[in-house]
Amino acid sequence: MKEKILRDFFEGTCTAQDLARDMHRSMATAENTTHHHIEPMENEFAVNCGHLVAICDAVLKGHIEPGDLELIGNCIVGSDAFTYDVDTVDGARVADTTIDWATPLANYPLTMANVSRWRRRLLGEVVEPRPNGV
Repeated sequence: MKEKILRDFFEGTCTAQDLARDMHRSMATAENTTHHHIEPMENEFAVNCGHLVAICDAVLKGHIEPGDLELIGNCIVGSDAFTYDVDTVDGARVADTTIDWATPLANYPLTMANVSRWRRRLLGEVVEPRPNGV
């Protein structure tokens, strides 16, 4: 997955379908294990709640699979280029959400119902994903 493509999606210069294609091209399967190569970008990009709401919208519209949120979360959390300030309300929501996405086995399942809850939380509602994903 190219960080640049994710940034382009956030900026509105590529579609959710372009992002999905890029994520699926980055997959490599060996011995029943799937790995994703993440290609870093050079410049920093500040991620905000609106960017993640756009990802949620793409999932809810069926352009991106809920399971793809794990890769997106790992890409943002592990990136040197994607930034967010956890000392702000917006940045804390970005951090909480991307960590939830990156670690679904430890946090919440990547279901459509939880995507809807993450979207609402990103918009400021007091709502949490559910462990059973329903």
